[in-house]
Amino acid sequence: MRHCLTAWDLTWLTFGSEIFAIIGQEPRTDASPTIILAYVISGFSALLSTLCYNEFAVDVPVAGGSFSFLRIDLGDFIAFLAAGNILLEAIVGAAGLGRSWSSYFASMIKNNLDFFRIWVNSFQKGYNMLDPIAVVIFLSPMVLQ
Repeated sequence: MRHCLTAWDLTWLTFGSEIFAIIGQEPRTDASPTIILAYVISGFSALLSTLCYNEFAVDVPVAGGSFSFLRIDLGDFIAFLAAGNILLEAIVGAAGLGRSWSSYFASMIKNNLDFFRIWVNSFQKGYNMLDPIAVVIFLSPMVLQ
């Protein structure tokens, strides 16, 4: 395989790993010891996913991703569902990444993670905080392309 990642690509990949720092704070403060069981189940699920992709790669060596594997093996409708799932995964991951960057930026400015958030009284409690910095970070890859 030829190397195709540039320094720019690797820089953005390191920023993507910051989401795991935010995810790790929640189990530390609010979760019970069953979080270990959740991590074990998640790891087992990842193992099964890896085995499935290995079987797909042996069966269809010219295809490269889950969409093309599923389209060739199971048909267009299943591939369409998988594409929707991939898109949803990217959106949810980007939203969490935008929020984590926003909270890091807020902690650098002032020691308050909600410093940039806007409180809206007309929304239900728990859903009444808007984060414009996270929205800008979320939408920036679409604008930059």
